[in-house]
Amino acid sequence: MVSKVKTRLFAPDWYRYIGNLQKDFKLMIVCIVMLGAFRAFLLWRFTSHMSPSVDWRDFVGAALGGLRFDAAVSGYVAVISVVAGTFSGLLAIDSICARIRNTLAVGFIILSCLLFAVNFVFIMEFKDNFNQQVFGVFYDDFTAIVKSAWASYPMSLLTALALLCAAALSLLGLRFLRHPFVGRAYVQRRFNRWWSQALVSLVLMAVFVIVLRGSAGHRPVQMRDAGVTRDGFLNKLVLNPYYALKQSVVIHRQLSSSGRLEDFLPGRDVRSAARLLFHRPEPCADLDCYMRKRAQGLHSERPRHIFFIIMESLDSWALLEKYRSFDLLPNLRQLGRKGVLIKAFLPASRSTMTTLAAILTGLPDVGVATRFQPTAQKPYPTSIATQFKRLGYVTNFFYGGSLTWQRMFDFCKAQGFDHIYGGVHVGAGLMKNWGVDDNLLFDFIARTVTDGTPTFNMVLSTGYHPPFDVPVYERGFPYREMPDPVRDEYDGVVPLSVFGHLWYSDKVYGEFIRRTEARLPGSLFVVTGDHRSHVYLNPRCTEYERSSVPLLLYGNPFLRPLARPEGIAGSHLDIIPTLIELAAPAGFEYYTMGTDLLDPGRQQIGIGLERAVTPDYLVDLEGRSEPLPFESGGPPPDTAALTEVIREHYGVGWWRLLVGNQLPGPETAN
Repeated sequence: MVSKVKTRLFAPDWYRYIGNLQKDFKLMIVCIVMLGAFRAFLLWRFTSHMSPSVDWRDFVGAALGGLRFDAAVSGYVAVISVVAGTFSGLLAIDSICARIRNTLAVGFIILSCLLFAVNFVFIMEFKDNFNQQVFGVFYDDFTAIVKSAWASYPMSLLTALALLCAAALSLLGLRFLRHPFVGRAYVQRRFNRWWSQALVSLVLMAVFVIVLRGSAGHRPVQMRDAGVTRDGFLNKLVLNPYYALKQSVVIHRQLSSSGRLEDFLPGRDVRSAARLLFHRPEPCADLDCYMRKRAQGLHSERPRHIFFIIMESLDSWALLEKYRSFDLLPNLRQLGRKGVLIKAFLPASRSTMTTLAAILTGLPDVGVATRFQPTAQKPYPTSIATQFKRLGYVTNFFYGGSLTWQRMFDFCKAQGFDHIYGGVHVGAGLMKNWGVDDNLLFDFIARTVTDGTPTFNMVLSTGYHPPFDVPVYERGFPYREMPDPVRDEYDGVVPLSVFGHLWYSDKVYGEFIRRTEARLPGSLFVVTGDHRSHVYLNPRCTEYERSSVPLLLYGNPFLRPLARPEGIAGSHLDIIPTLIELAAPAGFEYYTMGTDLLDPGRQQIGIGLERAVTPDYLVDLEGRSEPLPFESGGPPPDTAALTEVIREHYGVGWWRLLVGNQLPGPETAN
């Protein structure tokens, strides 16, 4: 009996193999058609985000370029079925092959429909295909993210449509997979010789390998093959969601690995980089020695209270003259006329927590999740809180959200803050998805900070953030329609009420500064943004508009008598030495990777994430430069020298975060 079963199972049949392989190719067609259809939808939906010069040739190029990535994904989906089908040439396992193929088809269709919905929302929010920011799901408050997305987008409708489409497409797909392209009888008539069968088998397997590689050339399809059009945004849509996710994982692993020093310093010569970066002709024993400075002590009176305010998504574009009639930041403009307002300024990173980590530690974001590094379990010498504690200030940290988010409490405590307050301190019942409204946070700060002892107060707001649910018109937002001078700039995609949240944030901190200035004389105020907002009048912004945040320094007793440079350019890491120089006595030793923004002899450069800014130009790590929209006509910078400074800056920061203070010996420096 066993022998008969084995005989029925072992039944070589080339025609059965070819029939299954044809169905496997049908499975790949299902995958390719779905991915291509979704791309076509994106090309139609986001046409307004592309350059006006884009024409039909660019769309054709994007579609054909995307076909290569789609083919590669379809090959990976079908590979298990192809392997099973190959064995069907020897074994009578048609039913098993069908179950594998159908399961793969239905699984791919359901997963794709849901993934398409998520990818569409991601592109709506970030104006980009899936990128490293998807890992915020793992590091952020997942519940808050879901609630925010649900409140900001029609997620219920999108989910329902995705499931409905999945059900309909699954039925169609299973019906399509039921039969091969050509029947067994036709194949038997045309290919009944062993050599013709071998040739067909080789040709079909070669085609499958080409599909799997997305290429018939010497290398498989790669990320660089996505750059097939003249428009940067359109090139992002060449990738399908699966490949974009794969690329995000690759980049995230690269950024999070401990082997990145050579990405900044190919020669791994940290000693030379530190000597050049800090302009020290003589070598130092360790990195902290290079970072050590002595305060000039130029001020007879120091600030009694310092408020370092980091506003959620406060970026610089609204300060540009061309948007003046749509005045979203009137308080920042007005306070800037009395203080120091710097527009040639870059954030330390592109997300709230990575920027905050750089500001708290005084070290750049080098993509290694600073807050989780073993060296971050105690304060760095460059940490802002510990240095102000040494100056005699009580250090407070105020955050409008949950202190469990991103290990906020533990990280701030480890970096030296005396007191740490979160949204729950303001009022647990007042918390929304990401935190309390900004007015409630600043009211709490006003109640908490008294004139008993000098204080250094860092504030992180949450207001200008999805789901944008503050009733801004009730709070006085004056724009019911776009002013005429900027009407042509506005594409109508972002509701005016969303811009009202930026206006309202400006209103709240402006009122707080004026009230506190009267209540606590001798206060110094700093206002900046954590990162750009992703919210613009239209998607065709300059690189400056997509990169810069402003910096305001305000406090007349301390800033009025200072001689300042004509043009100032800087970044977040320059704030720490600037504040220390305003507060410290002569000879006070402090540690920093930045420079005093108000020093007339300072080289006017600000280093942000993978780019630098001068008073006139923005330069990226690849050496590309762009004049600032308010530049004074200065000569173009030496881009090669600037990119070298960026690399030295991040190479030194990487070493201090990942390795520590001790520099390699001379024998291992190269």
